[in-house]
Amino acid sequence: GGDGEARVRVRARLRALKELGQYTTVQLVDPLGRVRLDSRNDEGALFAARVPASEQSVLQAALASAEPVLAEPVSDPAFAFPFTSAYAPLYDGARALGAIWLVQDVRAALIPLIEPWPTPSHTARSSLVWREGGGARYLNAPRGVRAEVLQYAYPLNGAPSAVTRAVGGMRGVFYARDELGRSVMAMASPVSGTSWLLVSAVEVAEVFADVQRREFLALALPVSLLLLVSAGVVVAIL
Repeated sequence: GGDGEARVRVRARLRALKELGQYTTVQLVDPLGRVRLDSRNDEGALFAARVPASEQSVLQAALASAEPVLAEPVSDPAFAFPFTSAYAPLYDGARALGAIWLVQDVRAALIPLIEPWPTPSHTARSSLVWREGGGARYLNAPRGVRAEVLQYAYPLNGAPSAVTRAVGGMRGVFYARDELGRSVMAMASPVSGTSWLLVSAVEVAEVFADVQRREFLALALPVSLLLLVSAGVVVAIL
């Protein structure tokens, strides 16, 4: 009876965490990564579930450091969507009880934050990338590339590009080529607390077209004013 009541209270806390943090799901896992409780109500189907093998080291790092640890975005049969997750360890004194596994669907959590461009543009694109083996893994594919979330990677030993320079340490604004060889003005910046990089690029031709357009407008304005004043003088004379 008491154990059942405790489970109800813990599940309520998990649901509260899910709703407050807007997570896709929140689960309680033991030190071996086995799911013990879920914020959802389908408890019976979850006791065979466990943390993906690719994230076991992240869970162990959280338990060893007694600090929350963020995992890289992954696609795994554990969920039917690409996800990123964090592990917040739990202790009873010095004994590790497990961790709270905070799971977020990256399609709803990250992509809407990075893809919108602040000004109208036909060629601008931002992507979240990180080093993975000999390549750069993309959360969202670069412009002009048809690939699902987490399914595109650019080889770092391939043609030099903005992403190879960013992964190699370049920061700030610089000129480069994009993944398809187009001349771009790029910007690379790290995402605090992660190994991720935000790489944004816009074609140089569009940048300079905008500059030329602004210069034309700046020149056209005084000319237009001069013509208006001249017309007013003519009207006054007549």
